[in-house]
Amino acid sequence: MKRFIDFIKQKWVITLIGVVALCILIWFVGPLIAIAEKKPLAGEVTRLLIIMAILILWGLNNIRLSMKARKENNEFIQGIQADAASQQFDMGNESEEELGILQERFSEALEVLKKTEGGKGQGLYELPWYIIIGPPGCGKTTALVNSGLEFPLAERFGKEALKGIGGTRHCDWWFTDQAVLIDTAGRYTTQDSHASVDATAWLGFLDMLKKNRRRRPINGVVLAISLQDLAAQSEVETTAHVKAVKARLQELNKRLGMKIPVYLMFTKCDLIAGFNEFFEDLGREERAQVWGTTFPEKDEFNVVESFNQGFDRLVQRLDEQMLTKIHQERDVNRRGRILTFSQQMQQLKPVVSDFIEKVFSGSRFHDKPYIRGFYFTSGTQNVTMIDRVVDSYANQMGMAVQPNAAGTGRSYFITRLLNDLIFAEAGLVGLNRRYEAGRLWVQRASYGTVVGTAALGAFAWSTSFTQNELKLNDVENQLEDFAKGKKQLTRHYGEVDTIPVISPLQEAIEVFDTDNIAFTERLGLYQGNRVKPVTQQAYYNQLEEVYLPSIKRRLEEQMRSGFNEPEYLLLALKAYLMLGLPERRNEEFIKNWMALDWEATLPGQAKEQNTLKEYLDDLIAGGFESIELDNDLVERARYELRKIPLPVQVYSQIKKDYIKPDRYRSFEDVLGKEINKVFKSTDYKIPNLYTYDGYYRTFKPESFKYLTELAKDNWVLGTSKTDYSPADIKQFHDQVQDLYFADYSKHWDTGLNQLRLQPFANLTEAANQLSQITGSYSPFRQVLDDVKQNTQLSLLTSGNLDKLKQANEVKKAARIRTPKVDRLARVAGKVAKTTDIKTDAVSGAIATPVEKHFRDVNQVSDTTGKRDSELDGIIDALSGLKGYVASIAQSSDPAEAAYSAAKSKIGGSDEHIRKIRTIAATTPEPIKHWLMDIADQSWRLMIGGANGYLNQIYANTVLPLYKKGLDGRYPLFGNSQREVTLRDFSEYYRPGGVEDSFFQQYIKPFVNTRGRNWSIKQVDGQSIRISGRALKQFETSDKIRRVFFPDGSKQPNVKFAMKPVYLDANIGKFQLNIDGQRLVYRHGPRVPIRLVWPVDNSVNESGIIFEDLNGLRVGYKEKGIWSFFRMMDHFKVSNTNIADRFRVSYQLDGRRADYEISANSVINPFNSRLLRSYRAVNRL
Repeated sequence: MKRFIDFIKQKWVITLIGVVALCILIWFVGPLIAIAEKKPLAGEVTRLLIIMAILILWGLNNIRLSMKARKENNEFIQGIQADAASQQFDMGNESEEELGILQERFSEALEVLKKTEGGKGQGLYELPWYIIIGPPGCGKTTALVNSGLEFPLAERFGKEALKGIGGTRHCDWWFTDQAVLIDTAGRYTTQDSHASVDATAWLGFLDMLKKNRRRRPINGVVLAISLQDLAAQSEVETTAHVKAVKARLQELNKRLGMKIPVYLMFTKCDLIAGFNEFFEDLGREERAQVWGTTFPEKDEFNVVESFNQGFDRLVQRLDEQMLTKIHQERDVNRRGRILTFSQQMQQLKPVVSDFIEKVFSGSRFHDKPYIRGFYFTSGTQNVTMIDRVVDSYANQMGMAVQPNAAGTGRSYFITRLLNDLIFAEAGLVGLNRRYEAGRLWVQRASYGTVVGTAALGAFAWSTSFTQNELKLNDVENQLEDFAKGKKQLTRHYGEVDTIPVISPLQEAIEVFDTDNIAFTERLGLYQGNRVKPVTQQAYYNQLEEVYLPSIKRRLEEQMRSGFNEPEYLLLALKAYLMLGLPERRNEEFIKNWMALDWEATLPGQAKEQNTLKEYLDDLIAGGFESIELDNDLVERARYELRKIPLPVQVYSQIKKDYIKPDRYRSFEDVLGKEINKVFKSTDYKIPNLYTYDGYYRTFKPESFKYLTELAKDNWVLGTSKTDYSPADIKQFHDQVQDLYFADYSKHWDTGLNQLRLQPFANLTEAANQLSQITGSYSPFRQVLDDVKQNTQLSLLTSGNLDKLKQANEVKKAARIRTPKVDRLARVAGKVAKTTDIKTDAVSGAIATPVEKHFRDVNQVSDTTGKRDSELDGIIDALSGLKGYVASIAQSSDPAEAAYSAAKSKIGGSDEHIRKIRTIAATTPEPIKHWLMDIADQSWRLMIGGANGYLNQIYANTVLPLYKKGLDGRYPLFGNSQREVTLRDFSEYYRPGGVEDSFFQQYIKPFVNTRGRNWSIKQVDGQSIRISGRALKQFETSDKIRRVFFPDGSKQPNVKFAMKPVYLDANIGKFQLNIDGQRLVYRHGPRVPIRLVWPVDNSVNESGIIFEDLNGLRVGYKEKGIWSFFRMMDHFKVSNTNIADRFRVSYQLDGRRADYEISANSVINPFNSRLLRSYRAVNRL
């Protein structure tokens, strides 16, 4: 099998296979190839002639290659001979005769080589070459002599090397059937005798190899090292040895420019004690095997670590075999040497490891040599053996060592090392990159040309046939899709519905590209010139038959839906009429109008839009017949359009064109964000069209052009008048301008009215904002100046004066120019129009309606004919208010200061806020609103500060006494057992008491106590924030004070009279006791008895006693200072017809006595509702 594979790998076999394949292709595929509808390979004779020509060319090429290889081999040998002759050294008379014999012998060998091919048919040049280097006497030659290699010249010259030639006279040349081995002199490696002569000869020898074998000067280096020398050398000798070997390896790599594999071969292993005894039983094949370790081919690996692992494995194998070999050996001495052989090897490991590490290590100055492995070999040597184990024991015991017997003459572990390992890796060495690259490309080109030519021809014709057939099938499929799509069209299909119908025809046209026909399609089979004209004609026919009606229907839909949008209706009608009136047809207008419509109706469908645009372009480019229009629809549209005045149409178009989302301005945009410190930010923005620049740059020049354009489109309306005079245009323009000025004023009114002041969070912020308003960069002044600049349209800038000089020219240009494309885009709202600065034909010297509308506002900041403007006076007043507010905010107690200011304003002594309101009353809007807002906010903050102050005083004065002495006590809380003391009651409620003092000093200025119910006073829409509950509290307290503390008394003093009204007949006597005041009634005269509460005594008890006619008594009593009130709570008290008289009914166990109470007030002091309705609030 191996021979068959080697046979297949030969170049001539590979090329023969390719040629045969090409011939088969020509014979079977040739008849199918057509060029210009002709088949040149259809005849059998023609194909046979071509096949014969190819075979002859192949044979001639092989002969050429063989002659070329023979020539290169001869030239190489001649080059070696010439170099050898030219580089001979002067060796003295004694060597001249020997040199002549060797020269003659080598020349004769070369003559034989010229007539003899190397192994496997290779020439001398193509055989792998190896250099064997090593120090003198290391056993290089012995190893080769006993290697078992085959030397084809041995029958003529003997099994010896050719010496002294090949560039230097001290090299042995070994010609085998597989390689050429160059055994260099040992002194070339060490260079220790004649250093300069040896170095020159060595480098010259390398240059000779590089010159004559450019591709691979050598295929590897065999580094031979004697184990005997390595073991016996001193440290100094080993260092010199390592240095020399490493230098030679570096010179090889550098001089030859390659990465050369190095095979480290340790020789004279048979001199190791026990070697011969251990391996003596090996046969010839076993002695030919490899004993060593081959390292991995990767670039980076640890040489020493790999050596140690490999060496250990070798020693382990020895140990595994040792026992068997000992059993087989009978001689005791030989057994001893077998037993210690592995130890001998182990003793050599440090020496060998150190040598490998030093020789094959790299540095920053040079790369490390590429070692492939280490191997142990043996030739024949007659010297003393190495016995490190015995020497070690002898040295320790002081004994003399007897020399061992010399080994036998057999070789070990060399043959397969060279044949199967080193020679097999001949291709592992790197190549001369530049030379090899060129050679490789030439080789590839040659192979590619042979294979490619054959394959390309067959591929080209088959591809041409296949491509044309596929394209014809594609066209047929497209036509089928067209037929299916057309059948699926409904009666009222739209433009997008035509895409599945038209698109297959368009794609069928593109199948064959007649402008860029591929080479593979030109080989006699191209069908595009026949198919494409037919598909093109079908495409244009369907555009007019299917696509054009959909455009007509779409325009009709636009007209029907555009009756409420005159401008849109006008342009849709115009496009519609152009389909039926060739003389009015404007192709660009139709394209642009439909494109804008598709953008609006097909959002996010860019592909469909582009397809429809392409169809329309092709339809117009191919020309189409006029279509029949819907005259009723046309007349209806014209009627609707004629109802809208031309000025309204023009103004509507201008607004749609120039009022765009990105064409607005706000006060913040113009004046900066500083105004936001005073004014609230507003979303409202004024269109740039309604500014001074918008008026002069856009409206005035563009309005004339719009009028002219619409006038030219008057034919669309079907009116009899198709042209307007300049006077007509001027009249229309005035009407357009009136509409514009009305909107102008409205937008600025809205913008100003939406300017609202920022709210004052507190008095400090109010002072800061007033500082902004009155400062050098006053937002008030900035806003009013901006209004003035944009509303005084009759004031012309220098730029506008220059533009007015060109007024007549602009008027003429407006009559001529018709920017239809821009107009279409503006109607659909898709294209923003950019306009250069233009002038107007109408003078701006007359005040416009806008100026009249804003005259009052602009006069506020006007200083014409006067020293100061009204705005200056407003700023001065605001400055005074700022100082007033700042003084309150910066006082030691801002709340108290705010209360004092509020109290003063309630009293009518305020100056600053009143002044602002007075000024505001005479100023126009929105300034009036701003000033009123400032006044209101300032007053509101003062009221707010006063509220805080009042609550603070209230919490510190009134509330503590109430919580401590009154809250939760009787009589304010009827169910409570605890009672309010008369002292606390008097201290709280008496005139000048805690509650009354607080009310009189702090609250009364803000309260209107007139009328039945009290109310909070309001000034300028603001009032102190006292809750209704708190106000009711103060009012109730006032009633209590008037009832219990009459005439300003400091202690409670309730005077009243009680008169009996009724007593049951079965009651003989009724007795009433009030704090020691006793009333007795026995059905006698009804005389009122005057009483007083409280009584100045220690009796704090009240009660009643019923005594019947039999003397039986029933009674009821209450104790405490409020005992009479508790008793009144127990019995029923009701009003009478007289306001200051009340009736109490004492009923107890079926007994009844009624009394009438006459009080000093219409308010019944004994009615529990009065006192119990009082609840002091926690916060006013």
